[in-house]
Amino acid sequence: MKTIVIESSSPLSWYFIADSALVNAGKPFFIPEFADEFEAFLAPVVRINRIGKSIGSRFAERYFTDIAPAVHFRASKLRRELLAAGLPTDAAHSFDRAMTVGTFLPTSEFFCGSPLIMLKNGEVATECNTVKMKSSIGPLLEAVSHSNTIKMGDYLVPQLSNPVGIEIGDTLNVALGTDILLTIHIK
Repeated sequence: MKTIVIESSSPLSWYFIADSALVNAGKPFFIPEFADEFEAFLAPVVRINRIGKSIGSRFAERYFTDIAPAVHFRASKLRRELLAAGLPTDAAHSFDRAMTVGTFLPTSEFFCGSPLIMLKNGEVATECNTVKMKSSIGPLLEAVSHSNTIKMGDYLVPQLSNPVGIEIGDTLNVALGTDILLTIHIK
């Protein structure tokens, strides 16, 4: 199983995160000691349900049936330092428990027209437009599958929100419209 996170859609770039970076909902996020500045990104996670290579954009919807809300954590200062030095940034975004994945919903429920929202301590911090997201999955899956075989159980993260700075004591909630789908306590 692999998790592919789209870093930028123009120009298209992505990275993989380790299986140990994934954690199920209900667990707190403990700020690691290896860095001193962390950010949270709201992200949808598309679960792939069949094998494919060089998938045409128009066939993309055949390769997934459900999507989960997630929060991806990054060591932001460390990432900037690694980029400035011309080094790979894996240490800043693919560490243990770096992505909390919520419960998967059928695509029809997820793409209901309501925005995917992250609240920090009860205030809206960032959001993703689910209508725009739906139309972007096909082209992204086509591009990624051109050079990577997509397998059942793989995750595709087609979009990251704007970053939200976090500190110990914060609480993050992810909502689809008004329904809270995921809660993460920062410790």
